[in-house]
Amino acid sequence: MLDTKGDTAVYLLYARVRFESIMAKAEAQHGTSVQDLVQQCKDGKNVVTLEHSLERNLALHLLMFADTMELTLQDLFPYHICEYCYKLAIAGTDFVTQCKVLGSPEMNSRLLLCYATAYAMNQCFELLGIREVKRI
Repeated sequence: MLDTKGDTAVYLLYARVRFESIMAKAEAQHGTSVQDLVQQCKDGKNVVTLEHSLERNLALHLLMFADTMELTLQDLFPYHICEYCYKLAIAGTDFVTQCKVLGSPEMNSRLLLCYATAYAMNQCFELLGIREVKRI
């Protein structure tokens, strides 16, 4: 139950904290604010590029969020959200493990993917009644 690997709440919390850590390091070490990047996206000045296969895989998992919520609303089984969150955590972990985020030429785009992943996971946690943690 408390294993940091596998299909456990601790693993999911750890994965989300990892994305938050990457975003915090981007600001501290590179002076790049993720909130500024998000605002630039809203203004149409910044885009996410999906050149690496793991970037595309993560983006596809992020796109499944709405379908997962719709399915959960239809049958009221929260395990759909749990399963989605676990698969998203795996896709995100594979992405940050294999694709350099900080200091890479694609840093801004990859930080936006980290932000979207952390945000989606946080939404799942709220729906499941799991409290957010800042560090593990």
